[in-house]
Amino acid sequence: MEIAENDESLQGQQIYAFSTSMVLKCAVELRIADIIHSQGGPITSEKIASGIPDSPSPNISYLERIMRLLVLKNIFIVYHPLSKWIFQCVKDGGVAFKRANGWDFSSSNSGYYKLFNDDMSSTVDISMRAFLQAYKDELSSIGSMVDVGGGTGKAMYEIVKSLTYIIKGINFDPAHVIATASACEGISHIGGNMFVDIPSADSILVSWLVVKQNDESLQGLVEVWQQIYAFSTSMVLKCAVELRIADIIHSQGGPITLKQIASGVTDSPSLNISHLERVMRLLVLKNIFTVHHPSDGGETLYGPTNLSRWMLWDSKPSFVPLLLLGNNPVNIGSWHYLSQCVKDGGVAFKKANGCDVWDFASSDSGYNKLFNDAMSSTVDILMGVFLPAYKDELSSIGSLVDVGGGTGKAIHEIVKSHPHIKGINFDLPHVIATAPAYEGISHIGGSMFEDIPKADAIFIKDMLHDWNDEKCVEILKNCRKAIPEKIGKIIIVENVIGINEKDIFEEIRIMLDLTMMTLTTGKERTIKEWKKLLEEGGFPRYNFIKIPARQSIIEAYPI
Repeated sequence: MEIAENDESLQGQQIYAFSTSMVLKCAVELRIADIIHSQGGPITSEKIASGIPDSPSPNISYLERIMRLLVLKNIFIVYHPLSKWIFQCVKDGGVAFKRANGWDFSSSNSGYYKLFNDDMSSTVDISMRAFLQAYKDELSSIGSMVDVGGGTGKAMYEIVKSLTYIIKGINFDPAHVIATASACEGISHIGGNMFVDIPSADSILVSWLVVKQNDESLQGLVEVWQQIYAFSTSMVLKCAVELRIADIIHSQGGPITLKQIASGVTDSPSLNISHLERVMRLLVLKNIFTVHHPSDGGETLYGPTNLSRWMLWDSKPSFVPLLLLGNNPVNIGSWHYLSQCVKDGGVAFKKANGCDVWDFASSDSGYNKLFNDAMSSTVDILMGVFLPAYKDELSSIGSLVDVGGGTGKAIHEIVKSHPHIKGINFDLPHVIATAPAYEGISHIGGSMFEDIPKADAIFIKDMLHDWNDEKCVEILKNCRKAIPEKIGKIIIVENVIGINEKDIFEEIRIMLDLTMMTLTTGKERTIKEWKKLLEEGGFPRYNFIKIPARQSIIEAYPI
């Protein structure tokens, strides 16, 4: 299957869209915007760090990596010298939040209740100025108004306060909400159930956000909303994969109706068509599928795109395993500890799960399989680019060891295209235990921090980004011992941030850097950082080769 480079980048951005929401949440928790705005102009990372509350020793490196994405998303500018439940609800109906938490959560959880009301109140501050200006003439003819679902009464208060004449205002919401509402002149607070009865008035207000499309100042507001809810793209994509929507549509060879999609969803005798339609609406908006509304009034048809081909379960290359790992609840839960890691260091995954990701994988067979499948799927994506770009160099290698090679997929593809190479797949024993037998490949279990099997050359793919600089230097020094001094080399295929800032993969690299920061002690590195690492690891000579992928090839030599 031919895949356009741009399609790979777009799909990757949508898989990791949740990282934008999580980093924005981290920035809010750290009060980064407040710190910068309070200074009245651009400030350094050190000054931002000094303003973070309750953080005697913030991690500057983590902060800078967070700021890199926030700058990319236009939250800040930079100067030099910023799901499970959706799936189940589509299958058989219901509300995801209720499945996860119970329906009356806010009434029984005071912390969440305050968070919810503060959020609703903040939307009033955003929207009321535009609303009152746009609707002032119409309000002049109203004698009484009831705000249905008015929360603590902020919107109704702003309306009554702004008018020069008297309007009778009524704020109406459930009793537990009204119980916390402040007394406001000219407003009556009434508790009740809008599904049973609503107080009488001349008019009813059901408020949300009023946006003037041509107002430049509100364009930024819209972008922030999109980034706050960016996680929904990742989760809906996960839902689509779990329902196998792409497989169902592609299997028909052309556009099909919603009912046809529904009939193809397995283990779902009473699928919720309405939920499915709403899921498809976002997937169409994100160009995962096409939509066609027949002129004769017939049923809406949904068709495949180049992007949806990445979401096929049984086709290669596929992003399905990577998406399921990235959006797994174990991984997603770790992101909520990001701001704490900036404050006092440490790894978010360990804070969330009590151990590092490697120990977790070794003790949880389900997560281990998910992880190994995801790593294997990246091989399918990469090898179609790497092998043609590096075929001449591989022809002169007699033996090659893949350090951190997982279940051996990468070294298998290399040896399959260059049968003269003796291939060695080297990884931890619990990983090697699940590796399939491949002709021409020896699987060896061990620790790369102790000893690495000897070979003419060493291959490393997306592995050094899992480790901090100190550990990487240990690995590189062991690599140097394992290869001949005069003819040996290491072939590193990893992300290089900034190698070409205008290329379509740069945003993915930055998102993955924050993923590494959340899950491991590692990072994605710039050319400068790679050079320093290689030299300290015993490789003074190196060469960076750009290929049409998110990774680059780095050749390094011991002399």
